[in-house]
Amino acid sequence: MKAEKEKKVLFSLRQHCQKHGLRVTPKRVLIYEELMAASDHPTPEMLLSRVRAKYPDISLDTVYRTLATFHEIGLVGIVEGFSLSRRYDPNQTPHHHARCTQCQKILDFDAPNYDQLEIPGSIQSNFDDCRVRVTIEGRCKRCQQSQTKER
Repeated sequence: MKAEKEKKVLFSLRQHCQKHGLRVTPKRVLIYEELMAASDHPTPEMLLSRVRAKYPDISLDTVYRTLATFHEIGLVGIVEGFSLSRRYDPNQTPHHHARCTQCQKILDFDAPNYDQLEIPGSIQSNFDDCRVRVTIEGRCKRCQQSQTKER
């Protein structure tokens, strides 16, 4: 089952790269595999530490440039505005986020009623390709419990 998922991940990467005239390099494959295996919306720095376990000489600049390229060709999304470093999201299906304001953990969630939110006319007239993404912010259970224990 795991091998089948890895084949699909690699196939998707190859398709996107071919469509955009990019080579499929070992570094790109490794970065993409690590990102697709992540559920924590990793920063480039987080991915670097994971990728270095298998490719010790890879640089942070390579990770940044590769993620930027993946975003440009539509392979990954960016979760904006939550920290100093961008967070990357391998999930390209419509969804929303919940973010812990204390530990910065980000969770995906589906809410069809949020998908149906109407974009204000003033925004529609000034922007194209509008899509709705809702972000709920608060403290996660773990952070609430750790604060309770500290008291």
